[in-house]
Amino acid sequence: MAQRAQTVLEEIEREEKDQQTYFTGTAHTTFDGVLKAVDLRGGHQKAVLVLTAGALEIECDVGRLAVDQLRTAFDRRGLFQGLAHYKAEFPLPTKFEIFHFDEITAGERLSRWVGTFNITSADLDDDWGNN
Repeated sequence: MAQRAQTVLEEIEREEKDQQTYFTGTAHTTFDGVLKAVDLRGGHQKAVLVLTAGALEIECDVGRLAVDQLRTAFDRRGLFQGLAHYKAEFPLPTKFEIFHFDEITAGERLSRWVGTFNITSADLDDDWGNN
């Protein structure tokens, strides 16, 4: 019984060593998302950024944005630029300091590219080996 317990413990320790770790540190980056739940009380102004891809949430420090910029950015899809703080345990930043916001308007979506890169049946018949 003791030997089996030791074997299980060694397996658990091995799995913990093999566990995937992510980037640790800070990086200037841009996220596509919607700013929600803005809290301007106290000295630490914060908000929640809900990412467009996956609807994942990131806690944000919005102290560097003016109140007018926050009002414009609230509940609108946009590109948020800032400094992301990463820890090894999480693939997403644990904190994101927003410096700048650019709203994404309806005309700037990828739908304007629909059909642009369609491959016709004539293109499929081209012989690429005899150039």
